[in-house]
Amino acid sequence: MTMTRMQQWCTVMGLVALGEVMGCHELTGSQALPAGTQNPAFYDTPSGALSMRNAAIANLEYEIPRYITDTGLLTDELESSQTGASPGVSSTIPFPVGGSLDERILPELTTGGSGPADLDYLGLQAVRGGVLQALGALAAYDTAANVPTLRGELYALDGYAEILLADFFCSGVPLSTLDFQGDYTYHASSNTTQIYQDAITREDSALTLAGANDTIQALASVLKGRALLDLGEYAQAAQAVASVPDGFQSRLDVQWTQSGSSTFTLNKFATVSNLEGSNGLPFLAGGDPRTPTMVTESVEPNLEIYIPLTFPLKYNLTGYSHFTVADGIEAQLIQAEAALQLGDVPIWLTRLNQLRKTATVPGQTVTPLDTLTDPGASLTGSAADSARLALTFQERAYWLFLTGHRQGDLRRLVREYGRSEAQVYPVGPYLAPGQGTYGTDVTAPIPAGEYANPLFHGCLDRGA
Repeated sequence: MTMTRMQQWCTVMGLVALGEVMGCHELTGSQALPAGTQNPAFYDTPSGALSMRNAAIANLEYEIPRYITDTGLLTDELESSQTGASPGVSSTIPFPVGGSLDERILPELTTGGSGPADLDYLGLQAVRGGVLQALGALAAYDTAANVPTLRGELYALDGYAEILLADFFCSGVPLSTLDFQGDYTYHASSNTTQIYQDAITREDSALTLAGANDTIQALASVLKGRALLDLGEYAQAAQAVASVPDGFQSRLDVQWTQSGSSTFTLNKFATVSNLEGSNGLPFLAGGDPRTPTMVTESVEPNLEIYIPLTFPLKYNLTGYSHFTVADGIEAQLIQAEAALQLGDVPIWLTRLNQLRKTATVPGQTVTPLDTLTDPGASLTGSAADSARLALTFQERAYWLFLTGHRQGDLRRLVREYGRSEAQVYPVGPYLAPGQGTYGTDVTAPIPAGEYANPLFHGCLDRGA
């Protein structure tokens, strides 16, 4: 079956997604493409295939700031910039506009296509569709020697998009496909475990195709380790990242300013949190050099907005920044957690401290950090285990601050370590005036537009 005109148009416009979920409509017969649209035949060439690869990566780069902001709001990293929901970040707006993500009130079937987290879902599914098209085009039209490596990179990023979907959304995301030169293939809902497992198969494909390219090998290895950690496969996760160099970094170029303006994304929608919901980390007051902030002018009057000060490597107020998808720091954190799971406390502590001695704080020149001591040394049994686990996840929160890991980590604390949702997500009074209390949702619902998929019947589970 040849690609339909609808699919061609979606591809050309960079809206490669899953049928009506993205609102792409078929152009039939001899109807002309919209003015200014690239003729789809352009992509049936080596250069066109490479352009599709570039477009797929650009789609991911475009999605990242929104995803980081929205997952930060659901967790304790960020709060709504118009409410001020944590101590030290107080709003003086008479009638603050609350954010349902921040307040953890996210009922199903109440959003269409532009509500909280809906755009994240559509964006990540579009990334998946674009990657599949680029993979097919590279295989069909480009015979250059580096094409297997490029395809390996795309498989790695495809797995990354699936990990982000599994971390943020309820169990039940359909992994439907836009088949190259074919049609839409709808899939039924996959549970969270199945999505992580599928991401691992993508990373395995990336490892096979990457060949001798050390960068893509390391990228796929860290992402595979991340997915294995999400599945509670700690020893396998450590094995996956064992050969990743300590200084490895895989980064994308991300623009943190709003399209068409100089407004910084977090400045417009969110502010860094501080002890949010009584159990959040002190990202403001803690003074950790990995989470420094600065006060910037708000889009609303009389409201202080705290944004990250980790320039220029992580964020940039005026242009593009290098966003880290995976690096040697994460690889070492995976190995540290695996060592703790295996009961090897000395290795666990050594790995955490090795990072503090050698790793440069993102965007800073601070190294080394103070040496950690074992918080469980004077404790026994579950109390010792709990203290060490808390330190592990605190180190992950600071090293991986605002990189899209925190939501997955909080869910893992519930799913793999037996913490209650109320122990790890913000709870209690929502301090913004008139906003009530935090809700109980820990995942985002799938947008109602997914019901265009006849095999989709809603979330399978809203828990962690």
